[in-house]
Amino acid sequence: MKILITSGGTREKIDPVRYIGNYSSGKMGAALADAFAAHGAEVKVISGPAEVHYRVPMQRVESAREMLSVVEESLPVDIFISAAAVADKRPKYYSADKMKKESFENIELVNNPDILRTIAISAKRPKFVVGFAAESENHLENARKKLTKKSCDLIVLNDIKALGSDENEVWLVSKTSEKKLEKAPKKEIAEEIVKFIMGQYRG
Repeated sequence: MKILITSGGTREKIDPVRYIGNYSSGKMGAALADAFAAHGAEVKVISGPAEVHYRVPMQRVESAREMLSVVEESLPVDIFISAAAVADKRPKYYSADKMKKESFENIELVNNPDILRTIAISAKRPKFVVGFAAESENHLENARKKLTKKSCDLIVLNDIKALGSDENEVWLVSKTSEKKLEKAPKKEIAEEIVKFIMGQYRG
């Protein structure tokens, strides 16, 4: 069984020294990779900048567009897990020279590609597609909307407080069910997520 996981955050360059990014550590993606590998799967991680060491084959990228390109090159796989915290926007223009602070009064942003939805509706769509949702309010409602909007099979829902933390508390939201995993180390949460995904995949 081939598993493809995106992990970490992305960085969208403004100039040679500044970027748009987030606090994603890559810890959840690394834990998922280890858990799948322990089940005998062939795992590959595509990671943006992250604090962790991956014990499976890994390809490093920086931006959302780079990540999407490598994901598409890595297909086909059986299961795709979009665990990376991808920046929603990027600067429309990149400055090859360091920008003066006055220039930050007006930086035009454009949408980044939606990696999860792109893969979920691709002609090479994996059999099972998983997305992550980091929410601060209306958690389950927003997760269900994302499940439909992104055309995926499962949403792993967590609070934004989990970014960078060693622990997590999640809901597994599918078209027919909701399952809560109580707060625990991310390694334990990953093992439970993988068991659930494998059960859904084989079912």
